Amino acid sequence: MTYTSLDTIPLKTFYQILSSGDVSLLTNDKKDLNLKKLNEIWDSLKAQFEELDPSNQIQKTFRTLKEIEEYRTQYNGIQFAIAALKFDRDLDLENQLREFGFKLTEDTFIDDLETINNESQALLMFIDELEALLPKHNGKKATNIDEVILGYSSYTNLQYTDTNKITVTQYYALQKVFNDKLKAAREQAKKNKRK
Repeated sequence: MTYTSLDTIPLKTFYQILSSGDVSLLTNDKKDLNLKKLNEIWDSLKAQFEELDPSNQIQKTFRTLKEIEEYRTQYNGIQFAIAALKFDRDLDLENQLREFGFKLTEDTFIDDLETINNESQALLMFIDELEALLPKHNGKKATNIDEVILGYSSYTNLQYTDTNKITVTQYYALQKVFNDKLKAAREQAKKNKRK
């Protein structure tokens, strides 16, 4: 199948292509692997998407989610390397920490590991700051697109349990229903407050 419409392409696939530029993800049909044709389809999808989301709000959300995952992966890698190096020296792990910009010396190796551990805590602060930028649902921070979709679904009573299959247009319809319902609930709360 080749995705040619925002009505059929899964949201996650759309953003994977958007972030990677790999238009071959538009199809699983080997006969349709004509890159020129796929680029034309992709250009059309992007144009449709820009009409659907002129503020690029969802694109900003995905960029933030991607950044969070990168920081989380880096933090976890650093923590793993520190824990392993406390028990046994490993040149690959030591070089990995150096590639992240940390200093490791022979004379103060254990102290350097502790310093790296303390400095790596800044990554958790970056993650918290980025998570604060994500849309909130029911007072909780959303940490990934699955939680955003499930949060919208829960609040709107619409069922999208397989977040991998929701299409771009379904997501925007779900988001609109959520925003309309939330606005109505806020207006009702204001009316009730006045009584």
